Amino acid sequence: MKKYLFIAALCLCLGAGVAAAADDTVGLPEEKITTDAEVEDKLLLSPGSVTVIKPQEMKGEQKTLPELLKQVPGLHIIETKGRGAYTTASVRGSSSSQVSVYVDGVLMNLGSEAAVDLSTIPVENVERIEVYRGYIPARFGGASMGGVINIITVRPERAGGSVTAGLGSFGRLTGGLSYNTPLGEGALMASVNFDRTDGDFEYWNDNNTPYTPDDDYKAERQNNGYKNSNVLLKWNSERWQVEGGWKRNDRELPYSAPGADKPDSVRGATQVTGQWNTVVTRRGRMGDLDYGLRLEYLHQTKDYDDPSDTIGGWGEQHNRYETKRFGAAVDGSLPLGENHLVEFLWNYYNEELHTTGDIVKNFGGR
Repeated sequence: MKKYLFIAALCLCLGAGVAAAADDTVGLPEEKITTDAEVEDKLLLSPGSVTVIKPQEMKGEQKTLPELLKQVPGLHIIETKGRGAYTTASVRGSSSSQVSVYVDGVLMNLGSEAAVDLSTIPVENVERIEVYRGYIPARFGGASMGGVINIITVRPERAGGSVTAGLGSFGRLTGGLSYNTPLGEGALMASVNFDRTDGDFEYWNDNNTPYTPDDDYKAERQNNGYKNSNVLLKWNSERWQVEGGWKRNDRELPYSAPGADKPDSVRGATQVTGQWNTVVTRRGRMGDLDYGLRLEYLHQTKDYDDPSDTIGGWGEQHNRYETKRFGAAVDGSLPLGENHLVEFLWNYYNEELHTTGDIVKNFGGR
């Protein structure tokens, strides 16, 4: 009997201790757990293969757009003559003309030159790059057989600015200035960026004859530079976006070395491309329907100059190509149930190409 009473008393004491501990609570400091608001749910972007690149995560590395895109599996970057030269992209074996490139909803592919030169697109103010392989969402027209590279610039939000500068090999110099300020019901961003290089490098020239070392000499690549200049103005509100951009690319087109590797070598051709575009976009909702309206205009001039006729050799030394394009689009998406989505797109483009110069005089055409 005493044994059972002892166990009961012990249980009673333990119960009282637990009750006392429950009453004597200890307060802990409040902790806030935050997550990255920029984390993308790729399933919301596309049910197919999509890769998202955020250049700001590699800020300070001075990477160009082609260098960033080299990280994407299934995407092949084709560079003709190194940094700053004509560069295109191929997705899973497609041709470069089958890859559509968009910048803030504006299609960069032109009817006169279907492939897009990626080296001329700056990434200093890019928020993210979306690369679609396989299935293409309806908002991109759905006609890109290879894939889509969608470049989205940063959205101006609060007042502030930044200044950047960088140096690189072969005389490379980069610089940029960006400033944001509130304006009306939204915010305005103004940005200027510059990138240039001589592109001249030293190498040992054996005159393609390794069996005669007496005529070998130390050479330096000549006429291999480029200059990129870009200006961006962008205003955003909750529903509206108004954007204007200007860019200029000055590129030297050297002929093959040996030949163009001496200080007195004849200069090769030069190509100057100037482009400006403007786009007005409105996003809205009507119940579950998410819709967008877009108007855009693009104007591009490309001047080719080869005074010594070193590149073509056919007399097409001075030419000018002028492209004008107007576009409009309406798109929307409507969820059906929990697992289905209906998308639609209507777009219209009117593009004109005007060519003047020796290529018309010597070979005919308009």
